[in-house]
Parts: sequence; C-alpha cells; structure tokens
Amino acid sequence: MILRDVTPAMLRSAAALYLEEAYGGLPPRRKVPDLSSVRTLGEALLLMEDESRRQAGAHGARRWALRLGNSRYPNMKLVLEEYLLAGEFVFTVDTHDETALLPGDPDGPAWREIRQWNLALKRRIEARWQAAGLPTYGTLLEAIRRASPPRRGPSRGTVLVVDDEPGIADTVEAVLRAEGYRVLKAGDGREALAVLEVARPDLVLMDYEMPGMKGTEACARLRRTRRGRGIPLLLATAAMVDLSQVADADGFLVKPYQRRVLLGFVRHMARRRPGAPAIRRGDRGVPVRSSDRPAGGLAKGGEEE
Repeated sequence: MILRDVTPAMLRSAAALYLEEAYGGLPPRRKVPDLSSVRTLGEALLLMEDESRRQAGAHGARRWALRLGNSRYPNMKLVLEEYLLAGEFVFTVDTHDETALLPGDPDGPAWREIRQWNLALKRRIEARWQAAGLPTYGTLLEAIRRASPPRRGPSRGTVLVVDDEPGIADTVEAVLRAEGYRVLKAGDGREALAVLEVARPDLVLMDYEMPGMKGTEACARLRRTRRGRGIPLLLATAAMVDLSQVADADGFLVKPYQRRVLLGFVRHMARRRPGAPAIRRGDRGVPVRSSDRPAGGLAKGGEEE
C-alpha cells in the first residue's frame, strides 16, 4: 500500500490489535502514544520513531516504529516500513530480541524461550492484521505476483533463501522468480544445511537472526563443507551487527531493503558460480565496479554496495 493511502485509522487499528494480543486485555507495560486524536498520517508518524536512516542507510527503505512491548518483553515494536517495492508499505512486528548469547550463558535457555514466544506472538499479530485487511507481507506478496509474474525461459541461476519468516521468504521468492531465478527455501540454518547436501545453488541469501541456529553459525558450518566452499553467501539482517561477526559471508544486506537493492546484490554475487576457488577468511571477494555497485549493504572487504 502506498504511504499516502495509509490512514490514521489503520494505524489505530494495527496498534489496538497488537496490544490486544500482546497484553491480553491487561494494561501495557509501556506508555502508549495517544493516537485517538491524530487526524493525518503525518501527525501519526511524528509519534513514531523514524528508523529509516539508522536501519538501512541513505539509500535504504523508509521505516517508522512504535515500541509497544508485550507482557513478557518490553522492546517489541509495531513497524510501518517500505519493503521490496519502492513506495509500498506494510505493517510488521519487530521482535527486537537479537541480543547475542555467549556459549555457556546461564540465561541462554530462558532467553531462547522468550525469543520463541515473541516469534509466535509476532505471527499471531500479523495474522490478525491480515484478517483485518491491513497491509502486511501477505498483501504485498499478492501485489508482487500481479505486477511481476514468474519469468519464463532459461534460468538465470538458483538462489537458496533462508529465513524463518515465511512472509519475507515468499516475497523475496516472488521477486527473484520474476527475474528468472530458480528459488529454493529453508526456514532455518539446519534446514539450509540439509538442502545444501542435495543442491548446489549459485547464491545463498541467509537471514542473520533465526531460532536454533543463527545465520552466522550456518554460514560458518557451510564454509567447512566441501560442497559449500565456493558458494557466495549474502547475509541479511535488521540488527546492528559488528562486521567481524559476518566474516564467513561475502556480502551484508541491511533490512528492510528495496527490490532494486536485493536484485543488485543477487546479480553481482551470483556471478561466482559453484566450483569457484574457496573463499578464504580475509579475501576481498569479487571486485565491484562503481558503475554496478548496488546500494544498501557491504561487499566483502568493507566496500559499500
């Protein structure tokens, strides 16, 4: 949905459904902005935190957030963001629970349980938004499929999309299929490794934050396998990540990203076909010419894409 068609009434409905699921009728743990008297979207956005530049840089997508929390965790957010299609906005929930866990952390089991609980809550809220007719990943997927049906003809290559959010995986698949790519999907790191035992894609697009096995761990394990050494790895995340943590990846894509940014990375990185020499820790990877450098992330070696 284009931004000018998002109304204050939609934002009030999205917030009400969020709070109902997040707190079960109990008072919120955080102060909730008063949206009742907001008359225009501009007024509503002033009550939200503009995360556009911090999340995705000068060339990234626009994003506004309300930190509403839930009954067990205070930092979860209601988000209105531009995603994949320029000018198209969706409501989504950001669990905002990407804190790194150190091996042996005594709080690890409890923290992992909270993450799973947050993820289940996120899916319930987004399902209620979808049922209420609010713009979500589901409505965006329909728009992408209508505007860009799968391209016929020879495949441009195979991309393995690894993401625990089906809405994101499905919309990325639709964009890539419209460009002529074959797409494989996996819901987490372990499933991705299982897929790579029987398939050899031209590129792996890996989400950073997933339950069970983080994208960084899956990348590291993939690099230790004979089949995975020559496959380019593109890591995608909305979290603030130290680049030293993504040493096993060949590129770093910041969420939320637009279609042109995603395709720029895929076209550039999928040029390294399976069977190429192993990519060693510290290699700069494929040189990027200024004329074909996509915006929105980093190439190996610190070059901004």
